[in-house]
Amino acid sequence: MKRFLPYLVFAILTRGNLFSQSPLNNALPLLVESTVASASSIAPVSAIVLITGTTQINTITVPTGCTTSGGNCYILLEADSATGPFTLGTSGNIGVTLSPTAGTMVALAYRPATSKWYPLGGASVSLFYQTVDANGSAQTQRSAINLINGTNVTITCVDNSGANRTDCTVSSSGGGGSGTGGSYASSFTSQTSVTIAGTTHNLGTSNIIVGVVDTASPANVIAPANVTIDPSTFNVVVTFASSQSGTIILIASAGKYVAAFTNQTALSIPASTHNLGASIFHVTVYDASSGTRNRIEPGSLQIDASGNVTVNFAVPQSGQIVIE
Repeated sequence: MKRFLPYLVFAILTRGNLFSQSPLNNALPLLVESTVASASSIAPVSAIVLITGTTQINTITVPTGCTTSGGNCYILLEADSATGPFTLGTSGNIGVTLSPTAGTMVALAYRPATSKWYPLGGASVSLFYQTVDANGSAQTQRSAINLINGTNVTITCVDNSGANRTDCTVSSSGGGGSGTGGSYASSFTSQTSVTIAGTTHNLGTSNIIVGVVDTASPANVIAPANVTIDPSTFNVVVTFASSQSGTIILIASAGKYVAAFTNQTALSIPASTHNLGASIFHVTVYDASSGTRNRIEPGSLQIDASGNVTVNFAVPQSGQIVIE
C-alpha cells in the first residue's frame, strides 16, 4: 500500500485519469514502471519511471500524442533511493530546475504552448540556483546559498517580490568606492600586464596606492616596471619586465598630501607641510602626463622619525608626489 500511494496521488493530480487513460495521452503504458539511467536526455517508455544515478536531466523526449492530439500528458519520475537523486536542468525542454530528494517522486506535465515540462502542484521539489561560481570555478549545486559577513563587509538581503528575486547588498566599512580608505586586492598568475578596471575596484578615485606581492609565504614585494592610473576611469594597469604571479593591492586613502614639482632631482617635504603626523606613510610619485599618469620609481626614499619625507631621483623629474 505504501508504494501505491504515489500512484494514487498521481491519479488525483491527473484528475482521475489513472485508469481511464495513460497520463502520457495513451502514448505510454501507465501501470508499468520502467527504469532509466539519468542522462542529459532521456526517452521514457512508461508513464512511471525509476531514475537511477545523479546525472542532471535536461531533456525528456515527448511522446507523439502530446503534441498532435492535444491530450493531457503527464509523467512521474522517481529518484532511486540507492543511486540517486538526479536533478532536472533547464537547458533543454524542462521549464524549471528541480532537485528531488532520493526516494521521492516528481510529477511533471507537458505544456505544448511552451514545449516544456513543468512540475504539477503538490510535487515535492526544491528550487535552486543553476550555477554558483567562486572566482570563475563552479561550486557544488545545493538547494540554498548562504552569504556570510566578512571582515569589514556586511551583507544585507531583502525579498524583491515584484522582480521575483532576492536582492543582496554588499557593504564595506572600509569605504571602498568613495576614496576614504577603501582597498581592493586581486590575484594573478603568469602575467606581464594586469588591468583592474575602476568599475571593478570601485575605489572612486585616481589617488590610489598600488602594491604588488608574490605568492611566497611570507610574501615578497614585486617592483612593477610601470603603473598607470587613468584619471577619469580610474583604471589601473600594472606591467612587469617579466612574467609574474602574485597579488595586486590597491588602497585609496582620505588622508593625503599632493604636490606638483618640476625638473627636480630631490624633494624634501617636512611633516609640518604634509600634516599627516609622524606615522609610516606610503609615498607614490607620478610623472607630469596630462592623461594617464605613469609612476616614477625614486632612486631613494626616506621618512625620518618625525615624519619628514625626502625623495631623490637619478635624473631630473617633473610630476606629482602623493603622500598617504
